[in-house]
Amino acid sequence: MSNPTAAKIAAAAAHVARQNPTPDNIATANSLCIDAVRAGATGTEIQQAAQTPRR
Repeated sequence: MSNPTAAKIAAAAAHVARQNPTPDNIATANSLCIDAVRAGATGTEIQQAAQTPRR
């Protein structure tokens, strides 16, 4: 199963958490990554989305 949109959202949240690692940002990123996987995103999709430069 694949869900590239969920992967992009999780990757964006992880990016924010890395740039500003507050407890709330980290918790949000973790939660969104879990939700993305539940929605069908794969770990590889999330990693690739995180490595793709944003515009």
